[in-house]
Amino acid sequence: MQIPEELKLEIDKKIANTSINDLKRHSNVLSAQYKDIGSKESSPLITDSQKLAYISVRMPATYATIVQALRELSFRTPSLLVESALDVGAGPGTGLWALREIFAPSLKWVTLLEKDPGFIRLGKELYGNRSEIDVKWEVCDAAMAESFPSHDLVLASFSLGEFQESDWQKTLLAMWKAARKFLIVIEPGTPRGFGMIRRMREILLEQGGHLVAPCPHSQTCPMQGSDWCHFAARVERTSIHRQIKNATMNYEDEKFSYLIFSREKVPEVQARILTRPQKNNGYVNLKLCSANGVQNVTISRKSKDEYRRARKSEWGDIL
Repeated sequence: MQIPEELKLEIDKKIANTSINDLKRHSNVLSAQYKDIGSKESSPLITDSQKLAYISVRMPATYATIVQALRELSFRTPSLLVESALDVGAGPGTGLWALREIFAPSLKWVTLLEKDPGFIRLGKELYGNRSEIDVKWEVCDAAMAESFPSHDLVLASFSLGEFQESDWQKTLLAMWKAARKFLIVIEPGTPRGFGMIRRMREILLEQGGHLVAPCPHSQTCPMQGSDWCHFAARVERTSIHRQIKNATMNYEDEKFSYLIFSREKVPEVQARILTRPQKNNGYVNLKLCSANGVQNVTISRKSKDEYRRARKSEWGDIL
């Protein structure tokens, strides 16, 4: 997956006067700060220089995960329109670009909440005067907010994990109340990130929400012990991205855990593939989550239709 060419050009303009060595240094500092998220009462403060490293390295990866989640929503609910969206903890507006990619031209307005005025300023400069969507930015510390304005879709990507648990639970409930149709939460694809997602799943089911993805059922999550549910969005690295990371490969896989909830019931699917399929000569091994729990299944060539589908399947697909 690539970020939009127009976004890439805007990022290149922003970092044109910054050396690669400075971007590397700021990226390393930023990564070290974010490793401590969850142990602090608030997210790390990011300098203007670190923000440039962020849009160079983290923005493309975050964009890829949001687009992948939005595509799943669009696939599972093809007849439902999204005309408005709220992004809670919007950073430099990554969600805006992803929402625009998936839901234009039905998307009419987007509200972006971000507590860092510097990120808001940067996000406005990156998005420019594009006028097909009515965009409203607001300075807002979501952890302190009691309520949010209603929108068709409410999104929080890599933002609730920065809060203490008592804060994110309150924020999650306020987001759900604001979601007229859908709520999407994305967190890092780590044991901690999935632990948050699993707890959020329980809370939203208790609130009467209907699961859209990734879970194929609404029963107790079958993930146990050291196992955790996560997926990967493959993003194409830009030239600058490769230089900052000293990378040789032209892509990277951003691992994430996520939830999509709906106000209306969506038909359940049979199963979802939890890891990259092992495609061998004459058979395919799949790790599946279904109403029967987590299972390892082997599909042989003898089952022609199932085998054909399994050969074409990817990590995260429904079966």
